[in-house]
Amino acid sequence: QCSMAQHSSALKRLSKLTKSSSSASPLLLAQSLFTVFARIALSSKREPTRERSIKLGAKWLAVADAEMFGLVIAAVAASSQVSSQHVRFRSVQLLREVLDELPEDSEVLGDPLPPAKVFKGWQYLDVELVSNTWFRSHDCLFSLVSGVMRARMSDRHNAVRLQAIAGCARLHDDHAECDLAADMMHQLTTLMGESDSKEIRKACIHAITLDSVTMPHLLARLEDVAADVRCTVFTVMGAKVAPNALPTRYAARLLKAGLTDRDASVRKAATKMIQSAWLPALGRSEVAVMAMLNVERDADVAEDLAKYFSTQAKSSASVARLRPSRDALHAAAAAMQANEGEGEGGIDKLAEAAFLWRGAVEG
Repeated sequence: QCSMAQHSSALKRLSKLTKSSSSASPLLLAQSLFTVFARIALSSKREPTRERSIKLGAKWLAVADAEMFGLVIAAVAASSQVSSQHVRFRSVQLLREVLDELPEDSEVLGDPLPPAKVFKGWQYLDVELVSNTWFRSHDCLFSLVSGVMRARMSDRHNAVRLQAIAGCARLHDDHAECDLAADMMHQLTTLMGESDSKEIRKACIHAITLDSVTMPHLLARLEDVAADVRCTVFTVMGAKVAPNALPTRYAARLLKAGLTDRDASVRKAATKMIQSAWLPALGRSEVAVMAMLNVERDADVAEDLAKYFSTQAKSSASVARLRPSRDALHAAAAAMQANEGEGEGGIDKLAEAAFLWRGAVEG
């Protein structure tokens, strides 16, 4: 029944204990920590006290010496292969929490696996799992943990899969250049498109690293049957992708899907992406947002965007300034000057400003 404050105090004492112990103590400490973990894992209860205990164990492992770290991680990884759903969930949860606690420059996952013989006599641990072919096929802790996460992404239970997805995301962020990381990202994108669970699809959307390979898979979720999955696409795009780095074809697809979606919550998510991410990144220039499109090729999308801006007159001063003008060319030039200045390159935004003017007078 300890609080987080009490756990923080306990963590300081545990850290001192780890540093001041004799050379034989890491094994004893690892056994003790795993025993406590196993008792938590064997219970199906999701009580706050158990959740806090898992977090405390993860924080302790993150500051433990390499030997203790390797012993506990290997034992927990082995436990992730058992038949009990509760143990699998807690095993993957603890591994994921440890990954979150490790500093970005940590190299401890590169250490080799401990020998199987040191686990003999461990309470609650099936030593055969540590000795089996699958376990011994890994040459380091990173390979072992990534293998656990990839295996558990195919677990029968969504709670386990969600923990594994979050763990894979962290592993990929810290080891993006590794071949195993590329395999994990491929598995995530596949799961994002094939899973029957919308919670799994949403978790994958948050987890994947966006690049030229994964972006088409993400944009395919704009046609997802679940509205909150479609909303998640706009949330992630606004948070992870700079608007000036987005190809025009992707920007057009995003805006067309978002501004015309049949569900009001999706339209709201799309406009929030524009207002909270794109406009601030582009100097609050509506013309610059319009310039993300090829207005000749995507004229229908540009019209929808211009009409949207016209409804935001209070927060869109450039559109408000366009309303009094009767001549489209003069209005476009006025908007171009107001948004882009009179320097070189301003004429490139003439078509975009004209769309804004038309949206203003027709809106």
